[in-house]
Amino acid sequence: MKKALLLLPLLILFIPLNKLNGGSDKIYWSSDTQLNWKDFKKEVPKSSKARTHGQVGIDILNDQKDDHTIEVSVYAYFLKSGSSKPNTDMQKDDALHHEQYRFNLAEVYARMLRKQLGDSTFKAIGKYFVVAAKITKAISKELSDEQHKYDAEVGTPIRDTAQQRWDKYIDAELLKYGENADPKMDVTFEKKITEDIK
Repeated sequence: MKKALLLLPLLILFIPLNKLNGGSDKIYWSSDTQLNWKDFKKEVPKSSKARTHGQVGIDILNDQKDDHTIEVSVYAYFLKSGSSKPNTDMQKDDALHHEQYRFNLAEVYARMLRKQLGDSTFKAIGKYFVVAAKITKAISKELSDEQHKYDAEVGTPIRDTAQQRWDKYIDAELLKYGENADPKMDVTFEKKITEDIK
């Protein structure tokens, strides 16, 4: 029982917010889904000098399949309520393209996270949650740093040459981690899950 209580905070970290609010505020990345200006819901005062900014991140959901296996789902998401857009006259195609590639960059890091989790082995579920939390924290920091670099290099107004360079880089990274495109994967444990949390 003690281990179960110690694991509870980690379990909560891995519950996606969309599971708590019905999912209407998040768009999960898909090669078929393209952002549009209606997806940006954060209200910004007209007098504000705030720029367009899409808030993206990575969610992890864990679902027990049997005594030795959990299904891990890793999603890159776009948060509508955290994403601001410019006034109508500034809603240009190049700005929306920039935000789509910010979302694509989050998917690159979600694939990297899937790969790292898939390459790891775990004797018990408790160890999985510790390692997964550590990997997720590191990947999230790397994603944040890369997004800052992306925005700084592309700039506002958007420098086409820099955007094209980043487009090629992000597209190449999506291909590089193409084997990790499926958001769902199974993680197996030597020790029974029920034994580990007693």
